[in-house]
Amino acid sequence: MAKHYKCNRCEEHFPLKDVQVNHIIPVVPLEGFVSWDDTIKRMFCEKEHLEVVCIPCHKIITKEENNERK
Repeated sequence: MAKHYKCNRCEEHFPLKDVQVNHIIPVVPLEGFVSWDDTIKRMFCEKEHLEVVCIPCHKIITKEENNERK
C-alpha cells in the first residue's frame, strides 16, 4: 500500500498523487503583485511556510485567495 499523507486542512489521508504543497504565505500577496524579487522570495520559502494539502482543499484555498485579490 502506498504511503498516505494527511491534509493539513480537512485532515483526511491521501496518496501522494492526490496531495500538493501549499504556500501558507501566498506567493502573490492578497494585496496584489509587488515585484518579481518579492514573488521569488515567497516562492522559495522555508519549509515552515509550506503545508501538505489535498487537491480539493488546495483549489478552495487558491479560489479564496484569488477572490480576496479582486
